[in-house]
Amino acid sequence: MKKYLLLLLPVILLFTGCYKDDIDDLKKQTEEHEARLKTLEEWQKSVNTNISALQSIVSALEEKDFVTSVEPIQEGGEEVGYKIYFTKRNPATIYHGKKGENGQDGKDGQNGQDGLTPKVGIELDDDNRYYWTIDNGDGTVNWLLDKNGEKVAVVGKNGEDGQDGQNGMTPKVRINTSTNEWEISADGSETGYISTGIKATGAKGNKGEKGEQGDSIFAPNGVDNSNEDYVIFTLADGITTIKLPKYRILGIDFTQPVIFAIGETIEIPYTGIDPAIITAVNVPDGWKVAIDKTEQKIIVTAASQLTNDNSKAEIIILLADKNGQNVIKNMIVEADKLIYRVGDYYPDRNVKFSTAGVVQEGTMPEGIVFWLDPASDSKKGKIVSLDEVMGSNTNYPYLLSWNNHYNVLSIHTLATDENDGLKNRETMAAFLQSPQNTYSTTWDNLPQYKFARDKNEHQSAIDWYAPALYELQAIYSCYSGNSTYEPWEFKNPMPSYNSPECEASHQAFNKKLLQAGGKEFETVDDPFGTPVRRTTYWSSTEIDADWADENGFANYCAGHVHFGNGITSYSNKSNGFHVRVIAKFGY
Repeated sequence: MKKYLLLLLPVILLFTGCYKDDIDDLKKQTEEHEARLKTLEEWQKSVNTNISALQSIVSALEEKDFVTSVEPIQEGGEEVGYKIYFTKRNPATIYHGKKGENGQDGKDGQNGQDGLTPKVGIELDDDNRYYWTIDNGDGTVNWLLDKNGEKVAVVGKNGEDGQDGQNGMTPKVRINTSTNEWEISADGSETGYISTGIKATGAKGNKGEKGEQGDSIFAPNGVDNSNEDYVIFTLADGITTIKLPKYRILGIDFTQPVIFAIGETIEIPYTGIDPAIITAVNVPDGWKVAIDKTEQKIIVTAASQLTNDNSKAEIIILLADKNGQNVIKNMIVEADKLIYRVGDYYPDRNVKFSTAGVVQEGTMPEGIVFWLDPASDSKKGKIVSLDEVMGSNTNYPYLLSWNNHYNVLSIHTLATDENDGLKNRETMAAFLQSPQNTYSTTWDNLPQYKFARDKNEHQSAIDWYAPALYELQAIYSCYSGNSTYEPWEFKNPMPSYNSPECEASHQAFNKKLLQAGGKEFETVDDPFGTPVRRTTYWSSTEIDADWADENGFANYCAGHVHFGNGITSYSNKSNGFHVRVIAKFGY
């Protein structure tokens, strides 16, 4: 008996040791299983969040919503996903999938079976609507069906008139901790979960590498924000993509109100991304609105005949871009018959001619506007005469000396104002009546003044006068296409005189002069059989004696401007140049 006991003791000890090993091994497996389940449960929450985000993205697509921004989500200094912001709906959150943990050592060298993961996705059906799909992990994609066996739409149908539409269903996935199986609820309800029959975790296998991305909704790097027009979302299959347009500001830039002269055309720029439709409504009678999409301009032309009903109006501009953005902008427009622009005929800016100097429609112009008073809302300014005075010089029949009373050329009259020819006229009038006028000079000896006086006798409503030096510069500035005038330095050309636009403006201005029966600037004459272009015009400004002494000029010089380049200088009064006169209006 004692012998048997001695034999049995090792066996008991062996079984006791094996039992303890089994207990420890089972405990270890349980802990590992619980850890894997915890990881999968966290993953499950991430997946359900991404499913909800996918539904928001599809809803935004179908309802023509726009992405306003894509912002990274940081946790512990690490980017874990994105938050997508929209113009109409709440933000959507997309989490990156995480790498799987290392597999544990296998028992007896046998590999465990891989656990499969269902993948929820969407697919566009023949009715042009998106429906949920399910891939149980074997690569076969099927429609996700509800409890009635119907496909589940990502976005609900619109309701009939007067009725609310149906909400789309958002599926949810979970792991049943009792069965260790994946379950899915097609309608997202807690009572709607159905087992997929797929184990969430397989048996213990050999130690493996890190798993692939755990996200079964979006592909790795599935949020592409690099395009300036779209955000592109790529689903887990790597094929299905959804492009959502980014929100861009679409608008029209102009000040309110937009003030027009009669019949004036103004180009109003707008901003935006390739507007597909631009429409103007509520356009008043006689007004015209055209759209230039290439240049992104709205071209508005005021009525040429104003009434109480069409002198002021509110035009409605409707814009819609290719992404479905819509903007409505009210444009207040107002036309005033007293408003003029540089380069207009005066007094009728819209006059039409049948032939040169013969009016077909409107009122015969008296001059062309070359300057507008900046403090007058474009209702006050100055005009230049259409015609020039002809000279009597035998050799140069088109040219005039500043003073043709040769024995008084050296007399200084003190008419030195450079800005206002009317002040020079006052100074000259005082000189002619003064004892200093020892040679009995009259207005007839001063071609500029005589030309203005002769015109005033026939046009009593307008007070013509000889331009001062800077007024003459302003004429040249307008002649060269500038709507505003800034003086340039003495003896220098106008800064932009040699630009192609400047020459084109010269031609256009001369055409207006000729159409009205006037004389073009830079007259070409042929006194000796060879065409000569005469380009310089006298001003009424005499040289200041002190300035002349300091700068090496004789005190019997007067100012002039070259109409080929704008050079401003002084010359002997005996020289022959052109003469034009000007007048103020609106004062």
